[in-house]
Amino acid sequence: MRRVASTVLLVVAGVMLPVAVIANWAGSNLYDSDSFSARAVEPLNSEAVRTELARRLTEQLVQAGNQQATSFRPAFELALEGVIDTDTFKSIFRNAVRQTHKAILEGDGGRRGLDARQALETCQHLEMERVDLGRRISGCTQIDRPK
Repeated sequence: MRRVASTVLLVVAGVMLPVAVIANWAGSNLYDSDSFSARAVEPLNSEAVRTELARRLTEQLVQAGNQQATSFRPAFELALEGVIDTDTFKSIFRNAVRQTHKAILEGDGGRRGLDARQALETCQHLEMERVDLGRRISGCTQIDRPK
């Protein structure tokens, strides 16, 4: 009887170990929105990925009838590639992926995951800082040196 019980327990343990390993991996990689979004941003560090993403975004803008994207396509792609490489873009992208991932896991299908308000507010904030910096620079008549 002991021999049968130990064999059964050994088989159960042999089956449960891979299941536990897979469940642990899924819990930390598939069901954690923070780590999922962090991994989603990593490819943006590759120049090839940024170039392809900029090309595809420009193509979508051209197909949508954006005249600037059509007329200045190479410059537009280069500018988009530069924007994609910024920490601000990566932060917005990370938050969008995190929110979408979380919404999908909660059964919302991702409909409420992408919220452009945060991206717009960030861009407006950056624009205000740029305008303020431009005013400060244009108002300078000389360089003040510390005494």
